[in-house]
Amino acid sequence: MKQQIINHIEEIKEDLFSLSSNLYQGNFKKDVIGISEYLLKRQGFECSRVPFGDFFIIKGEKKGGKGPTIAFFYYYTFEPELKEEWNIRMATPMSIGAALGLASVLEELGGNIVIFGCPWNQENLLIEQNLLNGIDGAILLKSGSQSCESGCSVNIHHMQVDFHGKKSINGQYTNALHGVIQCFNGIFTLKESLPSSIQLEGIITEGGKIPEEIPIKASATFSISCPHKDTLNEIITDLENCAKGAALQTGTEVIIHYEESHYDCFNTNVSLNRLFCHNLKEVGLIDIHGPEENEVTLKAGNISHQVPSICPCVGIGQDQELSSEVQENILKGSQAAAFTAFDMISNQNLFKEIKKEFKKNQ
Repeated sequence: MKQQIINHIEEIKEDLFSLSSNLYQGNFKKDVIGISEYLLKRQGFECSRVPFGDFFIIKGEKKGGKGPTIAFFYYYTFEPELKEEWNIRMATPMSIGAALGLASVLEELGGNIVIFGCPWNQENLLIEQNLLNGIDGAILLKSGSQSCESGCSVNIHHMQVDFHGKKSINGQYTNALHGVIQCFNGIFTLKESLPSSIQLEGIITEGGKIPEEIPIKASATFSISCPHKDTLNEIITDLENCAKGAALQTGTEVIIHYEESHYDCFNTNVSLNRLFCHNLKEVGLIDIHGPEENEVTLKAGNISHQVPSICPCVGIGQDQELSSEVQENILKGSQAAAFTAFDMISNQNLFKEIKKEFKKNQ
């Protein structure tokens, strides 16, 4: 059946290259959406759009019967002058090719395929809309000059501090802005002791309206970026202590809020990553570098805490145009991803190993 997957991806290669060309020419929204949905529907996928504010998620689904449900992901748009444009132009047809290649054997194989299309760096919408329910494995593909194992991202959490002035005996309020300023002074001292891998930044979001009036409320928001969750929790505690200490020093009160929008580090499933790298070599991409050279987009990390996930980088060469080498490697990346999903569905022991590792790391 793997040969059938190869044959089918070869049959649809011109459609995939057309999709890549549209991305390359900047026709990255209307045309890409139309082409991707057309290709999916033509092969029996049920397609729908899930709205979310100014964005929507494209969802294509094809059922083959009892067995695991594997998800692929692609991007239908990106921000202007985004440095990842080249990556998206190649990874999008690669992911769609993988889904279509696997779909060609799904009736005989069993299992189910879901493919999501979303705007660049908006993967968090999938979780907010509960679209990952029932997904057993996630393959998020990247492309670059060289192949790399599934990489990592950092933990990013946001914290808001609201300082309120206290009413004194003479009826005046203490200056809430003094609390914010003192909090920043403490954080500046804290930052000096942190390693370069940890980023701690903040802005004042409210500090009064006119200088003649003492602000009775002032606020600041802080962003904490850290590669390790345990260290992140320690930094959050230190930041809380800075805020509480500032309130005591300035005679104000402080209330601390944690924003719901936080990004957890990407949790690569080692068993699934090993399987993908094996298949990448099977299709002819032998030189695979370590994960340290492959940074994952921030908002993709949360997906990996919902389902077993990988975000490997497929090396397509140095040429940033749709050369014959790039085209060949797009097809190889599609084959490797389709093979990986095929193995998850067809090999029950492999699937159990992947799920066992995921549960252990939760």
